[in-house]
Amino acid sequence: MDAYIIIAYIIIILLTGLSLLIHEIGHLAAAKFFDIKVKLFSIGICPSLASYNYKDIKVKICAFPVMFYVTLNYDTNSYFNIPLYKRVLFSIFGSLANLLFLIFIYLFCIAINKTFLVSEFYKIYTLMYNINYIPGILYLINGFAKLIYQNLYSCISFLLIINIIITAVNLLPIIEHDGGKIIFNILNQKKPNILKYYVAFSKILKFSIGSLVIYFTIMDSWRLFIKFFRNTL
Repeated sequence: MDAYIIIAYIIIILLTGLSLLIHEIGHLAAAKFFDIKVKLFSIGICPSLASYNYKDIKVKICAFPVMFYVTLNYDTNSYFNIPLYKRVLFSIFGSLANLLFLIFIYLFCIAINKTFLVSEFYKIYTLMYNINYIPGILYLINGFAKLIYQNLYSCISFLLIINIIITAVNLLPIIEHDGGKIIFNILNQKKPNILKYYVAFSKILKFSIGSLVIYFTIMDSWRLFIKFFRNTL
């Protein structure tokens, strides 16, 4: 494999990490603004390499700095004592940070070259149009790696796409996601009698989406393996 295409994959990982970091910074900003106590801010996922305390927040640095998350310093009962609007806005601010970042990138592109985004999204359209099946995550990552390999400016279009995806995924009505937490908090306070139906719906939706992601990832892996095998013959 060409060293430059490997660099393109590394760039994709770093840009994805940057977008996730911006999302969590949005949550941290909301916590600071609305006086919500944060227990932990994790930079990356296990294993933990180092940690230090910043004021009342424990900052943990892990071996794989591609995921970030914020843990609040509340048990279940004290969490629901936080005013509803603060809990809702805390969940919203993560996606809001990604949206503001999207606007900044868009304005930056317009300031440089008004036709830049059009040409870049045409490349993405061409990438999607030339296939006769529904692509999964691996196909999209592989496609963007090739675009970045050909033109480093494609990093900007990838940033736009990944921030749109992160915003959309986080606003899904699944309890573990920000959108689901918003619905859960509102129903728990306003309509507790129908909360159990929402929980069941959330679990079904999570299972359905998870199954589709796994299926398309497996199909992508198979297609990429066949393509690699044919190219090596």
